[in-house]
Order: sequence, then C-alpha cells, then structure tokens
Amino acid sequence: MVRRFRALRIVSVIFKVFAWIALISGVLAAIGVIFGGVAGITFVTGIGDTAIPGGFLVVIGAAIAMLLGAFVYFVMLYASSEAIELALAIEENTREVSYYLRNQPPSTRGG
Repeated sequence: MVRRFRALRIVSVIFKVFAWIALISGVLAAIGVIFGGVAGITFVTGIGDTAIPGGFLVVIGAAIAMLLGAFVYFVMLYASSEAIELALAIEENTREVSYYLRNQPPSTRGG
C-alpha cells in the first residue's frame, strides 16, 4: 500500500527534531544560568561586603523555571508529532479496511 501525505510525515519528523532541540537547549540553558548566576553572585559579593539576599535561591528558581519551560515545549512538540502520526495511521487503516470490505486489493497508486 502506498503511503500518502508525505508533507505531514515530514512535518511530524520536524516536530520531533524541534522537540529534542528544545529539551536539550533548555537543559543547557538551565545549566548556564546556574553557572552564570553563581559566578555573578561570587563576583558581586567579592567586590563589597554586602551579600545578595536569596541570590542563590533566585538562580536555582530561574534554572527550574527554564527546565519546566523546556519540558513543556518538548511535550507539546512531541505530542503534536505523535498526533499527526496517529491521524495518518488511522487514515491508512481506514483506507485498507475499505478496500478489503469492497473485496478489492489495496491500490498501489498514490491516490
């Protein structure tokens, strides 16, 4: 049986790639925020005698927020990709059942 809707299959793959890129970028950004925040706090507190109140907690909170955002984007993009694949699978199965119910072999052409 010929597979149809090539553009939707390509979009599904692109969504999966973007999902992984979003997750990996989010994790790397969160790590960067932690290192950058700690380095910034160390630099500022090294200049004077005043400490930043709750500075480390703010850095950790920002990193957690970035991780959550990246995870949400990952889930949304990956679920969109899977929804497209589900719709395509339903269409293929429905078309195949239709051919069998009409006692016709599945068509080898694309339309």
